[in-house]
Amino acid sequence: MNKQVRWAWGVLVFVLFVGLMVSIAQAQSMRAEIPFEFVVGKKTMAEGEYTLRALSPQIVLIRRTDDSSSVLVLTSTVQAKNIHDTGKLVFNQYGDLHFLSQIWSAGTDDGRIVSKSKSEREISMRAPSHGVTTVALK
Repeated sequence: MNKQVRWAWGVLVFVLFVGLMVSIAQAQSMRAEIPFEFVVGKKTMAEGEYTLRALSPQIVLIRRTDDSSSVLVLTSTVQAKNIHDTGKLVFNQYGDLHFLSQIWSAGTDDGRIVSKSKSEREISMRAPSHGVTTVALK
């Protein structure tokens, strides 16, 4: 009897663990329709629909839904003062150039900051001013 109880507990723990991992993976996958070309790190991405998936607390995979391009981005975590009702991507804009700078998930105050690339730092020093563009996450 003792062996059967341990086996049942083991199965229960395994099922709960798998269910938790699936729910975390689903919660960390987001979509966005980005209507402009943008830069992440050293890579320029075309406008289109993208999936964002957290692979770890620091790494996010950004992939076009047609699988034509993807990029891994290193981020740092940040907390907002308030919980965001909707998720969003924030881009620094210099003229027609857009650089991904922040990723905010819906229903949480947790966000991710993308470090400025060398090219963005160089452009920001030459640009008299810059704007900020946001894109809602689905």
